[in-house]
Amino acid sequence: MGKGRVLIRGSRVQDVGYRLFLLNLASESNLTGFQARNVDTDCVEALYEGGEEETKMFVEKVRELAPKEQRSPA
Repeated sequence: MGKGRVLIRGSRVQDVGYRLFLLNLASESNLTGFQARNVDTDCVEALYEGGEEETKMFVEKVRELAPKEQRSPA
């Protein structure tokens, strides 16, 4: 079982659907655990849990699909 955290930072990350974006990617990746929340005014944090392949696929999709200037996988 793998666990991890993704942070998406930027001036436009809230009120534009990043939590829904991450939730949809988590669902497509078949993760068994997922939480997302706003942090401060410029950051969305997602905590995820799932099998090794599922978590790897989730992180790859976030890196590929999230705007480059606003993502920072941790």
